[in-house]
Amino acid sequence: MEHNKNLDAVRGCAILLVILAHWASSPLGTEQTQYINLHWFSGWFGVDLFFVLSGYLVSASLDRITQRQTGSAIAFIFLSRRWCRTMGPAFFWLAFWLTVVVIVGGGTHTGSVRNNIHHAIAVLFQYANLYLYFKCVKVSECGVFGYYWSLSLEEWFYVMLLGIFLFRRRIALVLVVLYVAVWALSAPLMLNAWFRIDGMIAGCLIYQYRDHLPKISPKWVPLLVIALGVNSAIPIPHFHASVVIICSLLVIISLKNNDFYPQWVVWVGKISYSLYLVHTPLIALMSDYGGGYLFLPLMVLLGYLGYRYIEIPCQAFGYAMSQRIEDKYAARATRSFTDTA
Repeated sequence: MEHNKNLDAVRGCAILLVILAHWASSPLGTEQTQYINLHWFSGWFGVDLFFVLSGYLVSASLDRITQRQTGSAIAFIFLSRRWCRTMGPAFFWLAFWLTVVVIVGGGTHTGSVRNNIHHAIAVLFQYANLYLYFKCVKVSECGVFGYYWSLSLEEWFYVMLLGIFLFRRRIALVLVVLYVAVWALSAPLMLNAWFRIDGMIAGCLIYQYRDHLPKISPKWVPLLVIALGVNSAIPIPHFHASVVIICSLLVIISLKNNDFYPQWVVWVGKISYSLYLVHTPLIALMSDYGGGYLFLPLMVLLGYLGYRYIEIPCQAFGYAMSQRIEDKYAARATRSFTDTA
């Protein structure tokens, strides 16, 4: 699949919206930004934009692998690439921020050292989304790692997607049924917030029907973003379905048009994962210990360094590992063919 800079820009828009939402609702913001974030325009839907894009890209990756491999090789190659790319940087920053919290002794917004250790364990064993719901929301025992909920959710979705791809000729049907089930159950079971996979399913469906997507003018992008922000700030029953639909339209527009985003947004998109991993602990620490005026430059610096010296090496390691797995299975297939002959 040819690299599409617009998809980097979508990542850039998504991370900027998420950072804006977290900053505006924190002590680093003002009463005005907190009010706007709660009642007029909220950027939390940036996570859903990430989810839709992730579903599309992961489906593309898995589809390419299934065209070359069969059986257990598909799972090993796919997971080695995804986990090295995502878990390597995630665990590095987990250890980094936990060390910082232990050194400073925690704080009002940072949380106690004990809570951070428990939260880090949840991240390590990939149940951070459950921890966020049952420990942070229900009983206020959160550390600084609340944002890891989305990463845990994605990792489990990757595993589920492998199972879905077993229904090779019925992938789209399985995805549609799953999406409807998630939408129908989300409201009565309170699954919208930290268990939502509908955005990733929508991204998978976009990939399945990529050759039949309409071409929508980029001029609609600003209006769609405003609609998302307003929709996210105003509680409407079953409104989350509309959030996913609008996020899907933004991804479709980016897929079907030539480069139209500013280059700086594309650059932000390239380092978006590292920015996501550093921004929330920075907000918490600066809310407790001051220095909020350094938030933006320090976040960008850490994000770039994380991308350059952690993300890229982890990604390269994952591809090298998956290539070794492919070579191993190819050699095994060759020996099997030779023995049969």
